[in-house]
Amino acid sequence: HGRARHQGNVARYGSVEGLRSREMLVLAAEVALTNGHYGLAREKNREFFLSNPPRDQFFARCLFVVASCDAQKTEEEELNGYEATRQRLKSLAHILDALDIAKTHSPRYDFLVYNASVHFWNIARPMLREGGGRYAAPSMAKVSDALEALDDADLPWRITFLVALSQAEDDAGNANAAAGRLLKAVELVTKLSE
Repeated sequence: HGRARHQGNVARYGSVEGLRSREMLVLAAEVALTNGHYGLAREKNREFFLSNPPRDQFFARCLFVVASCDAQKTEEEELNGYEATRQRLKSLAHILDALDIAKTHSPRYDFLVYNASVHFWNIARPMLREGGGRYAAPSMAKVSDALEALDDADLPWRITFLVALSQAEDDAGNANAAAGRLLKAVELVTKLSE
């Protein structure tokens, strides 16, 4: 992206301005993240947010990248215990911001709800163990509720998410909510088996 934006003969782009678009910055950040180049992803995110972007799907996708980069800090800085949990919760807050954008622009951005659940899972998974799940439970419930409101067609994913959320809510001492999540998961298993 850096080299291409200074030359005007890049396929599919008639001008250098096309390479400076906010969408291109988000795509570059996503590609950098996919390839493990967190520094480059952070740089492209910074450029994106400096462009005063509207709160659209690209803004939400950039928030997913921010969340993943923030979560990576737990690995880079070798955080443990409270510090790691605090860093992951900070990352999950970005996912919830993106989820709000998706819900505000529903049904056009409904695909972002599913994407939010996947990003949430990747970041929160280390917390989803006994004693740690309680910290993820409140934000996980919001993501799960949004997924259920869409009635997403990926039933195995919804079941997995509901069961993990049930365990997290049980860890938080909320047995009634945990039982309700399990009942919903059982309904989806029955629907899946039909």
